[in-house]
Amino acid sequence: MRHLESLSCIKRHQIANREINSLFSKGKHSFDFNQLENIPLRDMVLDLWNNKSVRVVSLTTTGEIIGILASDIINGSKTRFSGWG
Repeated sequence: MRHLESLSCIKRHQIANREINSLFSKGKHSFDFNQLENIPLRDMVLDLWNNKSVRVVSLTTTGEIIGILASDIINGSKTRFSGWG
């Protein structure tokens, strides 16, 4: 976490009062985490959210872009940034 914070990929919040859906939502684009009920990654994400302090951090714009580019490389896709901002 310190590494990501030092690279300005995440920022810490003093109050950890966010819902997990906010982690995956962006602007007008909302996300329902419950739709991942049959995906093995869901339990790992819930563990990070509940036990590993992910609840008190959020991605910066830099972190979002790096995450999107990493996902594109892994999945062989190309994300379009229309409607972001």
